[in-house]
Amino acid sequence: MSSTHQPRTATLTVHRAILAIALALFLAGCTAHMDPGTGAGPLCDRSDNGCIAPGDDPARQSGAPLFQPYEIAVSDGELSTALEARYFSDVLVDTTEMTGLRLYGYENPDDGSIYACPSTNEYCYTLPGPTFRLRKGDEFFLNLRNNLGDAPVAVDDGTGCNLENQPSSAMQSNGDPKFPDDVFPNCYHENNVTNFHFHGFHISPEPPHDNIFLKLQPGKQYDLNSGVIPPNQAEGTHWYHPHHHGATALQVSNGMAGAFIVEGEFDDWLNAFYSDDLEEKILIIQEIHDVVPFAKGPQNRVRLLVNGQKDPVLEIDVGEIQRWRFLDATSNNLSDLEVFFSDNTEVRQIAMDGVQFATSNYCEQPLLTDAQTNFCTNNNGVRDGNISLAPGNRADFLVKGIGAEGSSRAVQARLDLPEQPVEAIRERFNLSRERETFLTVKMGPTPRTEAMEFPDENQWPPLPGYLANIDDDDILQPPTEVVYSMTGTTSGNPIVNFYIDHRKFDPACVDQRMALDTAEEWRFTNITEVGDEPLQHPAHIHVNPFQVLKRDGVDHPNDDPIWQDVIALPKSEEENATVIRQRFDDFEGMFVMHCHFLGHEDRGMMQTLEIGDQSGCRFCPSPANQQCTDYRASLASPPGIKDLD
Repeated sequence: MSSTHQPRTATLTVHRAILAIALALFLAGCTAHMDPGTGAGPLCDRSDNGCIAPGDDPARQSGAPLFQPYEIAVSDGELSTALEARYFSDVLVDTTEMTGLRLYGYENPDDGSIYACPSTNEYCYTLPGPTFRLRKGDEFFLNLRNNLGDAPVAVDDGTGCNLENQPSSAMQSNGDPKFPDDVFPNCYHENNVTNFHFHGFHISPEPPHDNIFLKLQPGKQYDLNSGVIPPNQAEGTHWYHPHHHGATALQVSNGMAGAFIVEGEFDDWLNAFYSDDLEEKILIIQEIHDVVPFAKGPQNRVRLLVNGQKDPVLEIDVGEIQRWRFLDATSNNLSDLEVFFSDNTEVRQIAMDGVQFATSNYCEQPLLTDAQTNFCTNNNGVRDGNISLAPGNRADFLVKGIGAEGSSRAVQARLDLPEQPVEAIRERFNLSRERETFLTVKMGPTPRTEAMEFPDENQWPPLPGYLANIDDDDILQPPTEVVYSMTGTTSGNPIVNFYIDHRKFDPACVDQRMALDTAEEWRFTNITEVGDEPLQHPAHIHVNPFQVLKRDGVDHPNDDPIWQDVIALPKSEEENATVIRQRFDDFEGMFVMHCHFLGHEDRGMMQTLEIGDQSGCRFCPSPANQQCTDYRASLASPPGIKDLD
């Protein structure tokens, strides 16, 4: 095995909904099908420069059947595997040839090797990465391998920042840098240093767990793990991606991301309700770029891909209900993604950011519609609904097919931009508020003789105790005020600065410190000033989910605020702040809050948070002290980093 951890059993399985189809979908039409000799393992068509299927391959065309990402599931309480980051040149995505992409390959559990195409013994990679599935109480072990040694090394501007990631060209006409205020480490830098973030997980932020301060250099490997998934982990749709400050946007834009499904009592109830006849679809939405978007001049925006495909076809029978798990794995620097469901479906949202809905939200559907209708009254679903997803958001739905047999309808999306986006930004990214089809829903040939039904109000399970509302009595101190802001000009190439609480990320100090086993209320405002245009910032907090009491100054419409870990912050002042509450349970340590427009995070829109005071860091803004410096170094280079085999 490539990992030093020896699991009791390592098994690759495919979810019951996709047993009859391919095990994997590989990038750019790399066709996924079973090895006829063994019944397992990916085969892919390859050229010398990566995984490129012939141009007329049906799997690459719009209208191909929806594939599900390759899945690696737990066995005997453990999921032990490896991911390897490598670089591939001249990759074709949609109709765009990319200069090169950093992507994941994954481990063959039979011999511990990283998968290679059987026909050529060359390395295979996936877009998106494989799906990991486990249950609360299980453990996840990962051998993370950085094999990006042959990826391009960015030209240093002399301060540690990348010149090649400046927009359009390295310098202005007068010889000054394009981003004169981008100072290391708040700039694009260290393209090929990586790590691993458990997004949505309530686990320790300390090594060897969800430590996003790890700096895994090319040619190195590191064994990390989740620890035992605790009983108060929200079971649901979560995900993983790199999180090295300065290279997060680049690596996620390249496609280094995948779904992480945690199952528990809610899943057991839901599957039992449908007598194990509930088909599941994972829908990972990505936009792929070979460089971070701000690094280019005027460009054609890559189309939205679902599980690496453009406009695939998802089939559902008339009268059938399926569970759809959406993951917005885009890293767009400008907008949320607004998803419009097809009119041949009825929809009920059942979870947000991997957290089950309370009965009131299941019945009222506050994120899908503002109609203030109780859908449990007639036990129907929302028709023609739409939901806004910020980068990093996940949303789970029960979806019922109601169209005519054999009919097809489009699920569409658009960038949720201001009505009049900043002209320079619009030109740079070729942006439009027009809808585009990214998924087609087709009614199957066999209507259900007895239509499946949505659970009613009395059948819907209550939230577990660890998701009880955070009440006024739980809050023992005044609210924490948090201010997101951008400042700069929008003429020509924008020169923009990104701040939280009017300062950029500073590794020499800590911005927020909370006591273990307490709860707090935080009030977010977004005073972005880029011309006169309002731009949202999706705020993400690691380790602990939070309840959203107010959005843009408006109270949640019932007594059960929704749990999330990413919330889009509209432009706002104190009177229309977004208000959240969160508990700081179980785990001490250092982690972050940041904008999930990842280019903003890389350039400074991030804060250090700490539960307890293990670091000894002073509050920002303060100069570094030795204890803080040593603690930070122990996170960046923990024991156990080794050379690649």
